[in-house]
Amino acid sequence: MDQSPPRGDNRYRTHRSVKCYVAELIVGTGGATFYLNQSAERVIHLFPGGIEKVVYRTRFYPLLPSEMLAELAKSHQRRGCMVMVGGKALYPDDTEQSFVPFPFIEITPQSERLRFEAILRSRE
Repeated sequence: MDQSPPRGDNRYRTHRSVKCYVAELIVGTGGATFYLNQSAERVIHLFPGGIEKVVYRTRFYPLLPSEMLAELAKSHQRRGCMVMVGGKALYPDDTEQSFVPFPFIEITPQSERLRFEAILRSRE
């Protein structure tokens, strides 16, 4: 299956907006999957210090660059996670692991990150 890029929602916006992936780490009992299947088009809000954020589910999230997405996906694969990017599955042991990175927001709760770190520590 081919990767699908982030899609817009066909709304007219008077301010600058961005189409981005919504990244979330889903942690199970023995591992995790890094999902980038959802996409959103959101207005960009400029915060002090030049930080760009978007609103998703009533919360502000920093808009992260596409370069960081490529690094984050590779990091999760090195840790044994499957990565789902726009409907395309990237397994840790695949030789062909290419995808087109786009800007994204990370919505993983801190509790899930802590659970994932605990699973990684238990593997050592």
